[in-house]
Amino acid sequence: MENQNKENILYSNKYFDVIDKDGWDGVRPHNLNVIVFPYVTGESKLPEEVILVKEKNPLRRGGEHISLVTGDAEGEDPDILSTAQRELKEETGYDVTDPNRWTYLGVVTTSKLLDQEQPAFCVDVTGIEPEKPQGDGSDKENQMKVLIMPIKEALDLPDAYIPTLFIRVFKYVFGIDFKK
Repeated sequence: MENQNKENILYSNKYFDVIDKDGWDGVRPHNLNVIVFPYVTGESKLPEEVILVKEKNPLRRGGEHISLVTGDAEGEDPDILSTAQRELKEETGYDVTDPNRWTYLGVVTTSKLLDQEQPAFCVDVTGIEPEKPQGDGSDKENQMKVLIMPIKEALDLPDAYIPTLFIRVFKYVFGIDFKK
């Protein structure tokens, strides 16, 4: 019988390990990362715009990447909702502490090579004026730009989280049953 659950660390740094587990190579991040889908509703009360961040990323075509708010849980965060709230404020300036504006959307993963399921939230920021984003002090976040983009345009971006979480917003916030 083959050796089950055999794991070798092929490479490691302070952010992640590259592992070989039972013949599968993958990446295991060291920190829990949350994703936030902040949206603005229109007259229909449905999401019409999404708040995104644009950041430099030499790994992406054109050297930039537009995505949803993401961030690592930190020791002072009592729970993952607190992490999501902190990251939203740091990256976009939206300070949303009202729990009624937040909905947990479950966990997502983007690749079979990534050994992590990321908790995801959406938040309705309609009518809230953002402050200036403070960032976390890193150069990456200091260079980040906040974009308010129509959903129609955002769905054409290559980021896999945007359409995935958009569908979950309709499932969990608006109660749309996709089985019908």
